[in-house]
Amino acid sequence: GRQARTASNNTFVAPVTTELLRLQGQPDLGLPIEYVHFRNLIFRHADYALPPEGHSNSQADSSLPGTITLTGARDCSLEGCELSHFGNYGIALRAGSQHCRIAQCHVYDGGAGLMRVGETDLANTRERRCEGHVIDNNYLHDYGEVYAGAVGLCVFQSSDNQITHNEIHDGYYTGISVGWNWGTSATQAERNTIAYNHVHHVLKERLSDGGAIYMLGTSP
Repeated sequence: GRQARTASNNTFVAPVTTELLRLQGQPDLGLPIEYVHFRNLIFRHADYALPPEGHSNSQADSSLPGTITLTGARDCSLEGCELSHFGNYGIALRAGSQHCRIAQCHVYDGGAGLMRVGETDLANTRERRCEGHVIDNNYLHDYGEVYAGAVGLCVFQSSDNQITHNEIHDGYYTGISVGWNWGTSATQAERNTIAYNHVHHVLKERLSDGGAIYMLGTSP
């Protein structure tokens, strides 16, 4: 006869939140979050929430939030941390964040992309700009498991970032995307450095019109 199967030797994880860490400053009021550093921490298991109307983005699943989010953060960092098993984007540097450092982190198994920098709209004040970050020597892999159109590491309207020595692989869309305008309209994606990254096994089977490195619009 058939042998009965039980769940006694398995572990099941049911996430109860879509976000694991948030730094929220108020740069418009002169109150950014400053000099907060996270070292050698592990963040795991976060869900995603599909709204009742469903989900559709024109590119890069740009409306999706981060699981770890820094907004209005100055000179903050995550180094040597792990983030895994989450439903949206992984680490997000949002409006008003400047001169932060993400280094030697391991980010993987993402429902959307693994890192996102900046906003899709132009910042209307210097305080609201997202710029000047260092993203160096991170291991980023296995992304787009829920939202296949998301990017491994996506830089929207953000300037003066250094994206160096990262390895990115196994996603359904682009590995690194920089820029966010179509044509020659105004941009705040300028002077970004992309160097010494290893991007491989992306655009696997499901999507097209992408690349290992994708520059969108005017991005001097």
